[in-house]
Amino acid sequence: MKKDDKFEDDGRVVADMSGIERPRSIFDIFPRKPQNLKPKEQGESTPISKEERKAYTTAAILAALTIAGVFAVGLGLVVLILCLIW
Repeated sequence: MKKDDKFEDDGRVVADMSGIERPRSIFDIFPRKPQNLKPKEQGESTPISKEERKAYTTAAILAALTIAGVFAVGLGLVVLILCLIW
C-alpha cells in the first residue's frame, strides 16, 4: 500500500477483540470474572465413577513416586561420586 492510497474499510472482521480485557496489574487483589461466559460453561462438570477416580489417583501417585525415585537415584549417585572423590 502506497502512502498516497486512500484507506477503504470493507467491514470485515479480521480478529474479534471484543472479549479482550486490559492486562491485570501486579497488585490486583480480587480476581476478575469473565463477562462473556455463560453460567453452564463456568463450572459444570460430569461426575466420574469410583473406578475412574481410583485410576486417576493411582496414576498421580505413581507419577509422584517416579519423580521422587529419579531424584533419590540422582542424589545417591552424587553422594557415591563424592565419596569416591574424597
